[in-house]
Amino acid sequence: MQATQGHSIDADRGCSSLERIPSTTPIAALSGITKAFGPTLASDGIDFTVLPGEIVGLVGGNGAGKSTFMRVLCGAVRPDAGTIALAGIAMDTAFYNAAAAQAGGIRMVHQELSLCVNLTVAENFYLEAPEAAAARPGWRAVYRARARAALDVVFPDNAIDVDRPVGDLPIGQRQMVEIARAAAVPGLRLMILDEPTSSLGPERSRQLRAFVESSAREGLAFIFISHKLHEIVDVASHVVVLRNGRVAWTGDIENTRVDAVGGMLGGRV
Repeated sequence: MQATQGHSIDADRGCSSLERIPSTTPIAALSGITKAFGPTLASDGIDFTVLPGEIVGLVGGNGAGKSTFMRVLCGAVRPDAGTIALAGIAMDTAFYNAAAAQAGGIRMVHQELSLCVNLTVAENFYLEAPEAAAARPGWRAVYRARARAALDVVFPDNAIDVDRPVGDLPIGQRQMVEIARAAAVPGLRLMILDEPTSSLGPERSRQLRAFVESSAREGLAFIFISHKLHEIVDVASHVVVLRNGRVAWTGDIENTRVDAVGGMLGGRV
């Protein structure tokens, strides 16, 4: 799947704001990524590319290396070897960090939620992207509008009060807020979703997949990590299977069989 644009949600109006990059230029291209923790080789020469508008389903069993590799991509972990390029620009891995990844339009929604429970939904949106509040009166209204718009785009009819403290929300709604907050970041090009439906019911999970598919058509790229193989098959355009820190298999969704992927996860293939 290819497109020509990247996606974000406008700070004031909550509408799509698109930033063009060539459809054939990878948003992220990693080659030979290797990372060891003592004697444990968590990433072993991984090659990985994601294009604008692509939905990569990333799967692997516990300990396969998914988390370490995504942390390298997000700038939280420095690789021991390998190269990283964002939008065709080579990064110096000695200095590549979370700020550089975010400047390249990369955001990750972790399985362990990172919201501040003592702040309101809108205030949590401010923490993710505070730039819109700079030297501006009435900034809370900007983030109320951004939060309301993002939640409505991703999860229609959610009825979440953006002035409510996050700690008062049930876990499913907190996960919805976390996902919508990342989707609202200006300049977003690649959104990494780690087990994003773990606390969502069937209808909210369906809405999320619909948002992913529609945003991909506008050029936003996704890495969708899930143990639910039916979700991967339903939403992904491309599948990558990690095992023991290596790419065990990769292919388009048309060539992906759930039973074969399940066999790889179990070490039978």
